[in-house]
Amino acid sequence: MKEFFKRYKLYLIIIIIAASGLLFYFKVNSKKEAPAINKTVPSINKVKSFNSLVSGIFILNETGESYGAVENIFASVGYDIAEGSFEDYKKLKGINFILIVPEKEAALLDSEKSTYISEKIKTGQKLITWGKTYLSKELGITFLNGNKEINGYTWNNESKVPITFKNSAVFELFSIEGNFKVLAEEKDKNPVMAAVSYGKGNFIYSGISLVGSSGLSYDYFPLITEAVKEEFKIMPSFARDDLAFYVDISYHTQDTPEDIAQKVKSYGGNQINLSAWYSPEKYGNLYKEIIDACHKRGIEVFAWFELPLVSIEFWDKHPEWREKTASGKDAFIDWRRLMALSNPEALEEIKKYTESFIKSFDWDGVDIAEIYFESPGKGFKDMSKFTPMNDSFRQAFKEKYGVDPKKAFNPFSRYYWIYNKEMKQNIIDYRVELVTKLHEEFLQLCENIKKEKPYLKTNVTVIDSIADKSMRENIGVDAQAIAKLQDKYHFILEIEDPFTLWNLGPDRYKVIGEEYRDIMSEGNQLSIDINVIDRGGEVYPTKKQRGVELYQLINNASKYTDKVILYALATFEKTDMELAPYTRSSDIKVQEVSENEYIIKADKRFIWNVNTEGKTYYIDGEKWPFVSKQGVIIPGGEHKLKIKDIENSSELFIESISGEITDVSQDKNLSFSYTSEGRFYMIVNKKPAQIKLDGYVFNAEIKQNNDKYVIVLPKGKHKAVLYK
Repeated sequence: MKEFFKRYKLYLIIIIIAASGLLFYFKVNSKKEAPAINKTVPSINKVKSFNSLVSGIFILNETGESYGAVENIFASVGYDIAEGSFEDYKKLKGINFILIVPEKEAALLDSEKSTYISEKIKTGQKLITWGKTYLSKELGITFLNGNKEINGYTWNNESKVPITFKNSAVFELFSIEGNFKVLAEEKDKNPVMAAVSYGKGNFIYSGISLVGSSGLSYDYFPLITEAVKEEFKIMPSFARDDLAFYVDISYHTQDTPEDIAQKVKSYGGNQINLSAWYSPEKYGNLYKEIIDACHKRGIEVFAWFELPLVSIEFWDKHPEWREKTASGKDAFIDWRRLMALSNPEALEEIKKYTESFIKSFDWDGVDIAEIYFESPGKGFKDMSKFTPMNDSFRQAFKEKYGVDPKKAFNPFSRYYWIYNKEMKQNIIDYRVELVTKLHEEFLQLCENIKKEKPYLKTNVTVIDSIADKSMRENIGVDAQAIAKLQDKYHFILEIEDPFTLWNLGPDRYKVIGEEYRDIMSEGNQLSIDINVIDRGGEVYPTKKQRGVELYQLINNASKYTDKVILYALATFEKTDMELAPYTRSSDIKVQEVSENEYIIKADKRFIWNVNTEGKTYYIDGEKWPFVSKQGVIIPGGEHKLKIKDIENSSELFIESISGEITDVSQDKNLSFSYTSEGRFYMIVNKKPAQIKLDGYVFNAEIKQNNDKYVIVLPKGKHKAVLYK
């Protein structure tokens, strides 16, 4: 052996150097390809005080420790976050905020400081803490002998949600004195988290840290915000009603149209994309009823097409136009029955069908969704799903490249895709070219329909191919090429993040948002499609995105896009969606000028959720009529808000709107200017005697919904006057 090393020493050194070089090369290049993810950190109030308008969270911090993950939990649903020392805490006015004392901070509190906090809780203060400290003992937590390692627990709400940890946690067994409720318990029925009544206040005690070792906010307690809402009754202050939801009617057989519309409204939505691949002959009345129920609540309804799927009936009627896979079978893949859009005769008939479908119902928009070729997961590797391979496609490809594309899937052919890189690239490029052309075909169709229905919006849903470059090869989508079409056709570009990016967590939307903003012209609109479904394999902490994880997905996506759309309405838990309207308030800034007087800045309109009874509101000196019993609509921009403790004497109130408003004034009548991309919906408490638009009497469409009225005004920028 020694002789071997002597003889081949030089060769070994060369091999080691070469291997090291290769290793370095791949390391560097893999870093170049990986998306740059920066953890989103909320804006923390270092002034260590709150204004009286916004619900707050104060994190006790004497150590200088970073509690970014804890902050993110509550910032994701719009709580104002502040942190500071014990002395800073003592200076805070009132008790209408939640105090969080992490274990490291609680360990520094002596008995005197611990008693001070416990006395504040008795007067109504709310507290969250964890760990074996003076404070926890002061609050009546008794520690038993022994630690326990756990890999999860059951969250004790009505659904008994199982929570699973990626990394186990150790906690000291404890019991509680007095009146308490176990929020979470491990398999041996030992409490992991509990809510405890304490004098006039209450607190939440956890046996383990609020966040896991990974530093993610939702690793251990994805449903903690549910407990805060239920136990502390301190809700976030600012909400928005601009979420959109995908609605597949096949998942709502137990829901009435009214149920669907009411659910969307309560979840903070003002738009649904409704499945448009069911027979209008069979389901026409249902489509009309859902659209009408939504319109009565000011909710827009888009026709959601999933081409190359048309409908089951179209598939059955036209077997000659069915798409084929590379294995030669009809392309019934996953849930979609795919038609051959590359067949000119089939394409023309499908365009006629689509046009008729759009014109048959009172849609507000059209969603051209997921025109791509299978398969996102495997591409060339799975010929049983690879499309298109219908006769028209094969003939056109052969005319251009001189070879039948099906040969690329024959292992005995010299054109086999694994060995023939040129053949593979030609198929990739041809599919991309075809998918882009198909988008143009249907975008032009929508433009033609807009001549008759000018208020129609167009939405194009595309799976991302910039952050995940494999999608160009796998499904024939070049999202950058489709984005460029926005300069020719007016449409909203909606990016669907592929499942390959889900492991990057909520911060992936920063990557997606910034990548697409860079290639889009100024003024063009971008939205993000978030899929909320049961995830396969080992997933943590819940099977599908719940609670804090869901809120952070929506919160982060809203920072980088114009709209967030969620798939799908049927997959959400009601308990999660009660806080969903509060997830998109990161841009709202409030400065308290004096008592009941504030300067408010926001990128776009929002709702201040507050009991308005016995109050009158003024914005920029004008008596404000955009008020309901539950809240005040605040317009985008910078405004001065003043509140007076007198009953609002206005007769006409506008309780909901779908666009932006300016130049509001009110004397005998109510006038305002508005801007709306589509039709402008507003819900009022009283039917106006007359409406003028831009100085002329306007015969608006008005629908009654119980004791409310929905008024529909045209798209664009207009000045409206409502006569009382």
